[in-house]
Amino acid sequence: MNGLFSTIVICLVLLTNGVASEAKTGNLTFVDRRSEPLHITSDRLVVREKDGVIVFEGHVFVKQADISMSCDKLTVYGKKGTKPSPSGEVLRQIDRVEAEGNVRVVQGNRVASSGKAIYDVSKQTIVLLDSPVVAQGSDRLSGQMITIDLQKGTSVVEGGSEKPVQVILYPSKKKGILKEVENGGD
Repeated sequence: MNGLFSTIVICLVLLTNGVASEAKTGNLTFVDRRSEPLHITSDRLVVREKDGVIVFEGHVFVKQADISMSCDKLTVYGKKGTKPSPSGEVLRQIDRVEAEGNVRVVQGNRVASSGKAIYDVSKQTIVLLDSPVVAQGSDRLSGQMITIDLQKGTSVVEGGSEKPVQVILYPSKKKGILKEVENGGD
């Protein structure tokens, strides 16, 4: 399950172009995809220069290398004083990225989905809200909220009475034992 969180993490981090080559955060390894083209499509693009915001609306699809993300709305907030442009200038000066509505990130057999995902660049955290589910193959992890701290290399899954934390791990084909979460579950 090492790769479960990296799916959503990599996609949101790649939007900031802020990953270093083979940088490690806890058990997650991020491959530098900055040299790969970032392709974003949507029904509508709104640039609010005064606010330093770029909004992609309707059938948003983001693809870079082997990672894809889809959602209903993707909002990129520039740091104070940053003038956004669709050419990518704001991507070097991002405060936060919010994906809303039917958020889905896919990399191979790894899939993360939620109603909303927020990447806070300064705090180096990603929060998945609104019924987040992270899956790799048949293994699944869900709760009310999943918070990933990239600096500390920690992930916290929170649940509640209506939506408790739920982990489903299938036995490994090797030696009939459960896959180790720390070893990526492959």
